[in-house]
Amino acid sequence: MNRWLQHWSSFPKKFGKTEFLKQVGKSVGGKGISHERLNTLIASLITNLEIQQSDKVLDLCCGNGLITGKIASLCQEITGVDQSDYLINVAKQYNAHPNTKYWCSSILDLDTSDYGKFSKIYMYEALQHFEVTQLTDILNLIDKVSEPNATILLASIPDKNLIWEFYNTDERREEYYKRKAAGNEAIGTWWERNFLEEVSQAHGYRVQFLTQNPLLHTAHYRFDLLLKHI
Repeated sequence: MNRWLQHWSSFPKKFGKTEFLKQVGKSVGGKGISHERLNTLIASLITNLEIQQSDKVLDLCCGNGLITGKIASLCQEITGVDQSDYLINVAKQYNAHPNTKYWCSSILDLDTSDYGKFSKIYMYEALQHFEVTQLTDILNLIDKVSEPNATILLASIPDKNLIWEFYNTDERREEYYKRKAAGNEAIGTWWERNFLEEVSQAHGYRVQFLTQNPLLHTAHYRFDLLLKHI
């Protein structure tokens, strides 16, 4: 079992079945983020993807469906995929709608023949759980399930140039070095914009980096990446 599958199979069980924010790490100081921040997060997704009622949407690494369920009413249909069986079961129980489907799978192991094509695809706060060498595999998957003019949003990516904005005290930096040496750094992969741009452009995408809304608790060290086929 890989590190992140182990984490997301066990960590959410620390909380109640309806503590959706805490289950997926949308918290600050041990408390779930505010409704204002959650609504800002979702509004940013909707605006950046330009989600419409006719869209077929794919939520990669959907977790417990916290975001998936909110977007369901705004599109024709939405599919959420996550490798955590526990989180997918929570999603099916609490965040399901008639136009919502949930699949338990690593996004790198999807049988894309079962999914059809999507006009809008997003991944929120999950690219950090993959290695830089896997970016090409992720984009290959997206290519297979995208409609010709699809819009893709890889959102809330940790910015390697802003790593010390997150580890911003002596104690936090010390913890960072300890965890990194042990191979279990808290965030995962910190990404460089130049690398993301180079690989995405090689796949035929027009690349746009977006600054997060300052109301979000992640805005000081993360960014969003919007991709559209050239």
